[in-house]
Amino acid sequence: MLATTRIDDSKPRVAARDVLMWTQLLVIVPYVSHVSLWLVMLGVATVLSQWSLIKPRLHLHGRFELFVQISLFVSGLAGIFATYRSLLGVEAGVSFLLLCLIAKLLEVKARRDVYIVLTLSLFVISASFLFSQDLQTTLLALLGGLGVLYAMIAQNDDGQGRLRSLLLLSGQAMPLMVILFLFFPRFPPLWSVNLSAGQGQTGMSEVMSPGDIANLSQSTELAFRAFFADGQRPAKAELYWRGLVLDQFDGRAWTPQKGQEVRYPIAWTGRPLPAWVEQSLLLPQQEIFEYRVSMEPTQREWLFALNVSYAEPNAALGLTRNYTLQARDPIRLRQNIKFVHYRDAVLDTQLPAELCKSSLQLPAESNPQTREFAQALLRQVGGDPDQYMQAILAWIRQQNFVYTLQPPRLAGQRIDQFLFESRRGFCEHYSSAFTFLMRAAGIPARVVVGYQGGQLGRDGESWEVRQMDAHAWSEVWLPKRGWVRIDPTAAVAPERIEQGMGEMTNDATLFGDDAAAQLRYQQFKMLGQMRELMDYAGYLWQRDVVGFDQDKQANQLLKWFGLRSMTSQLLVMFGAFSGGVAMIALLLWWRRRHVWHVVDRPLVRLSKRLQRKGLQRLPQEGVLRWLQRVGKATDSTVHAKAVADCYQAARYLHEDGSVEQLQLLRQLRQLIKDWPNA
Repeated sequence: MLATTRIDDSKPRVAARDVLMWTQLLVIVPYVSHVSLWLVMLGVATVLSQWSLIKPRLHLHGRFELFVQISLFVSGLAGIFATYRSLLGVEAGVSFLLLCLIAKLLEVKARRDVYIVLTLSLFVISASFLFSQDLQTTLLALLGGLGVLYAMIAQNDDGQGRLRSLLLLSGQAMPLMVILFLFFPRFPPLWSVNLSAGQGQTGMSEVMSPGDIANLSQSTELAFRAFFADGQRPAKAELYWRGLVLDQFDGRAWTPQKGQEVRYPIAWTGRPLPAWVEQSLLLPQQEIFEYRVSMEPTQREWLFALNVSYAEPNAALGLTRNYTLQARDPIRLRQNIKFVHYRDAVLDTQLPAELCKSSLQLPAESNPQTREFAQALLRQVGGDPDQYMQAILAWIRQQNFVYTLQPPRLAGQRIDQFLFESRRGFCEHYSSAFTFLMRAAGIPARVVVGYQGGQLGRDGESWEVRQMDAHAWSEVWLPKRGWVRIDPTAAVAPERIEQGMGEMTNDATLFGDDAAAQLRYQQFKMLGQMRELMDYAGYLWQRDVVGFDQDKQANQLLKWFGLRSMTSQLLVMFGAFSGGVAMIALLLWWRRRHVWHVVDRPLVRLSKRLQRKGLQRLPQEGVLRWLQRVGKATDSTVHAKAVADCYQAARYLHEDGSVEQLQLLRQLRQLIKDWPNA
């Protein structure tokens, strides 16, 4: 059992306690994005309360300190249950572990308590990988682990050489870690862990109101990556990443129709294809190609793909009646999905009555000016849907509409205000108004949100789609043609579609014309460049480290070493591991070996010769005293004195390596060789 010696109040030990407490900030603070903020703030407050400059002023002693500790733990437990409605699950479980660490910080009195805190800290750091395995999480975990190791060193020294010890231990562990990572067999996971839906949702929501996508388009956060075969990537103007279909309008916002059944036409279930899916797939001479999408976690069920795409059979993805790709569970971890793209697919040449009804829905008595305008224009073109659409697009081009990320606020009859007053907006304004005009004329239409465009990644292979590429457009149903994509934004800002949002943001006027807008523009460009570098580093990390699975180990690394079986793999790993340990041990021995002076070496050999008689030199025994003792024990007092005199003369010469010293050294060796009874 560990000793329960109380922590000394001397200066080095107080410093060590402070190191322990400040280290806990490296353990607790990274959880701000994973657990409730109140729990992280509680941990920070606890650490600060244990600081040597603050704790004496709190006057927490005896039973009162115990009462505070128990109250904090019970209150924290109740808070976890109130937050997650359970004490089970990943988030609740990790929160409980973090709470235990926080409570333990209030009773660090003995050396044993310190070691318990440090051990518990390692478990808390490891638990962060249950939420994410990205580069940022890994770096924070590495920083926390180094902090814990530093705190452990601080508990066992005098305050000197801590950083040197930390670097030495880390340097020794690094090669062993690399060997284990490369050669240890990559077994498939024995279980999987699903996070709760309490994680923060990112990206596009299922509600679209004026300004939502405009705000999203000022973010450079990565949404997903796409990978195309050589020569198969469509032109940027054709890259419409279809996401969610919004067909319900309440006068302010667009939302999807609730309660839609999800069908799995090509999933593992083996169900036959519904007729409405077969109709879109079985067209003659369709252009088909495959591509892959690496989805970032969104905490939502729907996915984004080119229109129209279907996932590979083992992807466990379904399809709603309005052709929205949907997973069984929210996307909580990065996923790689292979898609098959049918470029010329036709959707719903025969529109069911239920879909027709939902695609014509408008709130009663909303936006009367727009309704009147639509009816008049429809009569003007003789009721032809195609001519009506073209007339609206031509009218938009002629009326000096402005494409901007900073549109004015709208209230009341928002469509009327936008079309006939402000005429300044972003893609959601144009798609919303266009869809309303279609429905007001009795033409089925709906809003589709997703992403448009993207840019080539730094690796020259992947296609990056970021939040700034968020876009909204319309789908209009026409007889014999089915659902047709119409993008009214192209009538106002064709460069947005042809060049992409990345090129559009080079124009500072897109953010407005005031001083605040110019500041937003500068921040956007600077943060965008930094995020691109970070995303690319994260992509390499996921591809080469996290994605280093069984296949990559077998096909890349092990073939390069000529390993064909798990047995040979384990033998090589064991050999490399043993070699690494041996090298480290040899290095430590070499650094710590005792280097004898050239004059001392003959006496060292004499000591080994006399060891059988128990006359070896003792660790704390001086050379001259030892020679006197050996001379008496072997009846060689005169000879011992001659050796001592010769040793003194050679050892304490002013110049090492001189001719005189070499002569004395030869004489000393001869005297030791001729030692009687040795």
